[in-house]
Amino acid sequence: MNIIPHIVATGLALASVIGLLINFIVLYAIVRGRLLFKRQSSSVYILSASSIVMEIFMILVHLAYLVPAIYTQSWLFDGGMHSAGVRGFSFAFLYCWYYTTLSHILISTTRLYSVVRWSSSLTNGTVLALVILTHLLSLAGAVCTDVLFPCCKIYLNYMIYTYFSDHITGIFNYSEYIIELPVNASSSACSFVCYTVIILYMRWVSREVTGEIGYKRRHQEYVYAMQFAAMAAFYTISWLTFRIFPPIVQRAPHLDWLYGITTLFVLFNSWSNAFVYLVNNAEIKRVLRRTAKKVLQTSSARAIEGQNASSVQ
Repeated sequence: MNIIPHIVATGLALASVIGLLINFIVLYAIVRGRLLFKRQSSSVYILSASSIVMEIFMILVHLAYLVPAIYTQSWLFDGGMHSAGVRGFSFAFLYCWYYTTLSHILISTTRLYSVVRWSSSLTNGTVLALVILTHLLSLAGAVCTDVLFPCCKIYLNYMIYTYFSDHITGIFNYSEYIIELPVNASSSACSFVCYTVIILYMRWVSREVTGEIGYKRRHQEYVYAMQFAAMAAFYTISWLTFRIFPPIVQRAPHLDWLYGITTLFVLFNSWSNAFVYLVNNAEIKRVLRRTAKKVLQTSSARAIEGQNASSVQ
C-alpha cells in the first residue's frame, strides 16, 4: 500500500484547516472592529477583506475536492478528469488564483500611492471599484482559460497532488503564454518594484521630512506595505514552484511528491495575508484582545452566577 498519498493529503488537510481558522479569525476582527468604511485607513481593510474571502474560497476548493481526491486516489466524479464536477472545482480554483495574482498588482500599486501621496489617499469608493474590477478581470481570465481557449485547461489532479495543465500536442498553449505566465510574472515584478520603491522612499522620508503627523501617517502605510510584501513573497514562490518542479520530476519520477509542495505553498499563500495581520497588525490584535477579554469576563460572570445558584439551593 502506497502511504504517500495519505501523508500528502493529511498535510494538505491540516494546512487547509489552519488556514481557514486564521482567515476567519482575522475576517471576524475586521468586521467586529468595524474597520471597513470607517476611517482613512479603511481602504487597506477593503483590499484585505476581499482577499481573505477569496482565500477562504480557495482553501475550501482544496478541502472539498483535492484532499478527498488524493485520499481516495480518484477523480470523485463519474466521467473522470473531464466531468462537470472536476471542471467546476478547477474553474473555481482558477478564479481564486487569478484574483490572487491581480490583487497583488492592485495592492502594491495602491500602497505605493498611499505612501507617496499620503495626504490624498485613495477613497474607499475608488478602492471598492478597483476591487470589483479585479474580480471581473479574474472571472474573465478563468472563462478564457477554462472555456474559450482550445488549449490548455487546468485541472486539480489527485495523481500528482497538485494542478495539471492538459496540454494538447500541436496546439499553441494560449492559457500559459497569453494569460498565466505574463500575468504571474507581471504581478511579482510589480510587487517587487513597488515595495522596493516604498522602502527607498521611506528611508528618504525619515531623513528629510520633519512633520510628525506626516511621518506617522507615512510610517503606518509603510507597515501596511511590508505586510503585503510578505504576502507577495509567498505568492511568487507558489507560481515559481509550479514551473520549476515539472522538469525535475520528469528526470526523477520517484520525486513526484514534490508537486505537493506547490499545493502546500498555494495554501500557505492563502493564509499568509491573515497570518501577517494576526502577527503584526496592532488594530487587529486590539480587537481580538478586546473580544477575548469580553468572552473571559462573560464566562467568569456565568460561573459565579452558577455557583451562587448552587449555594442558594
